[in-house]
Amino acid sequence: MTKRGREELEEAITDLPPNWKSDVLHELENLTPAGRAALLAHLLQELDVSDREIKRARTNLVPSFSDAKWATVADQLGLHRNPGLVELDHFSPPNCVLPPSMLKSMFKEGWKFMDVYKEKTAQTREATRTKLLEPVLVPIIALFEGRIVDKPDPPMQATRYSSGGAVEHEIVAIGGVLFFVVEMKLVLGNENIAQIFLQLLAAAEANGQVAGYGDLRVCGLLTDLTTFRFFTYCPIEMKFYEDQENYIANVTRELFFKDMIKISNKILSVLMYGYIESLQATVAHSKARAHNGDISSSKLGSSIPHQQISEVSTSYSASQNEQHPSLSAWENGLAKAEECYAALQKCYLEKDLDQLEESATKALVMLTDSVRLLPRVSKGYTGPEWGPGHDGNTGRNGRQGNEGME
Repeated sequence: MTKRGREELEEAITDLPPNWKSDVLHELENLTPAGRAALLAHLLQELDVSDREIKRARTNLVPSFSDAKWATVADQLGLHRNPGLVELDHFSPPNCVLPPSMLKSMFKEGWKFMDVYKEKTAQTREATRTKLLEPVLVPIIALFEGRIVDKPDPPMQATRYSSGGAVEHEIVAIGGVLFFVVEMKLVLGNENIAQIFLQLLAAAEANGQVAGYGDLRVCGLLTDLTTFRFFTYCPIEMKFYEDQENYIANVTRELFFKDMIKISNKILSVLMYGYIESLQATVAHSKARAHNGDISSSKLGSSIPHQQISEVSTSYSASQNEQHPSLSAWENGLAKAEECYAALQKCYLEKDLDQLEESATKALVMLTDSVRLLPRVSKGYTGPEWGPGHDGNTGRNGRQGNEGME
């Protein structure tokens, strides 16, 4: 709570009965969330309190992401006020590896970005420095062909711990599940850790509003393009974790892109983990609804994404007789994704570069087979798919479909 917020609250409650808070909360707890909201909205309307005044008061009570201070957030979360004494347990998604040829292509593009936007040490604004991460993020997210999307600078909702705010990148999977946030800073400090923690809590709370997604772990990357720190939050345990390794990227171009190999593979590992987890949650929730006899008669089916997306695009490699995938399609998509996941993890142990190239490329074809059984997050495109190792018109494996794009 800010100093101003504390003073305003103390002034407001000066003449109230001693037990006003417990009495009011006791009565409100007996209502449903919708009932509480309706009652409070009615009182605010009767008292002529504007939305602007509510927003200002809430901002004074809890910080926005950008105003977060470690000491305040630490007190809220029950952590030590000295961040140097906070020891988080480690959690790391299984390691996956990209094909060397894809990494080479990404870093060639990254070199061009530095020609345009200059080296990271020359950046004085976070927005410009964020551009230098795009040659890594975009090609990796594009592997999912619209089934995972990046929402740059989206507003995140308020929680009991913060009044919300924007984040540089919000990675969202089919059905709206938010599983990865990226926060960029010019220089990292303790207050930035407080900020990423609040963003992870906001992501978990957003997921919790959709049945079946509330238990999903959310991941976050905090970086200044020199230090890369990966965190996760587990809603079940209500606990934060840090990756077992902090990644460092050199400031010079040549060494920067060399160091980015491990970081790019880590980002792929996080995205694969989130993709698998979201599919598993969707299939499990759909099966539970089917078991309970709660199956929609609509051709949209009973899975979570079907409830959230009224119209979805149709993959040309999916069944042409069914515009919207069935539960079996989601199960098949999950099975192929898990097969790809296992193959990419085996690639991590590969020592021979030629064999790594072959194995990782084959694994990504499995990923393509998985995503094309599922609807896109965006519903604005319904044409043929294009991707590595596939013909966009026929769905056959091979390079024929990409010849015109080379």
